Amino acid sequence: MKNSRLDPKNLPQLTPEEARRLDEAPIDYSDIPELGGEFFSRAKHPPPDPRTGADLIAAMQASPYREIDIEPPKAGAMSSLSDLPPPPLFGEDWLSAQLLEIVCRHCGTTGDELDSHGDPLRAELMRLCAESGDIEITAEFGDRITGTITPEGLAMLARLDD
Repeated sequence: MKNSRLDPKNLPQLTPEEARRLDEAPIDYSDIPELGGEFFSRAKHPPPDPRTGADLIAAMQASPYREIDIEPPKAGAMSSLSDLPPPPLFGEDWLSAQLLEIVCRHCGTTGDELDSHGDPLRAELMRLCAESGDIEITAEFGDRITGTITPEGLAMLARLDD
């Protein structure tokens, strides 16, 4: 008897007929036990995300410290908040800033001017940045795209450098 193992990095391709039969085959769920109310009553909910307003309000209402009196800020104290640096980038903003930096590095010409030089990949990256409002396309002829970085894009790049 010959034992053989499939290499997970080099699996054989399904034929179109095998793929069709696999797509059409019903999935048998009969061996999976149903989850009753007890299972869901023990579920742990993730803590609220403080970045969203509704979750922040719910977290503050659930806090045992919500009854503590907090002294209001002194007159003029709030004006100094505008002097604070912008918060660091994270999530989609960070990814957008990284993408914009790549576009600036590979498509930059002079100042805030950008040019894809007819490269399809650079053109697609410039279109993505334009969709998010980080650049403005000034001319487009197929994959030859020129554009400029918007003030929002410049602000995003400045936050990325911090």
